[in-house]
Amino acid sequence: MPKVLVVEDNRSLASMAKAMIEDIPGFEVVVTANGTEARSRAQEDPEGFSVALVDLNLPDAPNGEIVPVLQSLSIPVIVLTGYFGEELRTKMVDLGVVDYVLKKNISAYEYVAGLVKRVHLNRNTKVLVVDDSPSVLSMLTRYLNIQCLKVITATNGAEALQRIGEHPDIKLVLTDYNMPVMDGFELILQLRARQHKDQLAIIGLSSSGE
Repeated sequence: MPKVLVVEDNRSLASMAKAMIEDIPGFEVVVTANGTEARSRAQEDPEGFSVALVDLNLPDAPNGEIVPVLQSLSIPVIVLTGYFGEELRTKMVDLGVVDYVLKKNISAYEYVAGLVKRVHLNRNTKVLVVDDSPSVLSMLTRYLNIQCLKVITATNGAEALQRIGEHPDIKLVLTDYNMPVMDGFELILQLRARQHKDQLAIIGLSSSGE
């Protein structure tokens, strides 16, 4: 049974988050009210938590200090915050959180519940990233890993077809256009000849304005 760690000092908000997440069949929620309690529970069973939902402003961790602590235990973190700004966005991107959500109304918690389910399901979803640039491969892999997706890489279209053969359960391909050996356009033609849209999703990427 997937467990979710909720770290929220506001009892009513914590209860609402717990109720919405536990409406998802099979999910269990553990609620903690501060950073110290959250750290203790996470350290007791780090592999037991699929994801953590964390209030950014806690009495003993007012600046999100608990976020990297939970991440160090390999627990993906979704942040709840009462304010938004460019500085916060930069901080959250740097920390590598799954997402950050402005807790203004009930719709935010509905969104979070769906996000929790998606993160859990992502653990069994394979994504193929195809690009001849090592820096681009590294960047995309990092962002996809944050979402708990299983990432496989290839540096050109021919290598990508080989990876598809090795991993027929790949569900999504992100491919560059300009690549040696076989470009992204030819790769997509060959992939579509083998698998329909309802079997494999494809996103094309290109630095070309055309």
